[in-house]
Amino acid sequence: MCFAYIRDRAKTSYYLKDPMALRKDISLIFDNAMKFNLPKHKVHKEASRLGEVCQAVLDTVWSRLESNSLRTIDEDRFRDYLRA
Repeated sequence: MCFAYIRDRAKTSYYLKDPMALRKDISLIFDNAMKFNLPKHKVHKEASRLGEVCQAVLDTVWSRLESNSLRTIDEDRFRDYLRA
């Protein structure tokens, strides 16, 4: 899993059909970085730190989704947003 793969999935609206897959895919990137690098390695440390930041951002987005403030985005507007 890598960010390019996530970008490609987002361009095809994959995450509109399965929003939880976005969280799983992002977590997998950081989990793999920590799994395949020793705890003292810079990659492991940065993956841990950035993973926490990403989860905090996703938590904010998910709370908005749950409060129904982002559920009105349709696929065409989402694709236009990704192109910008």
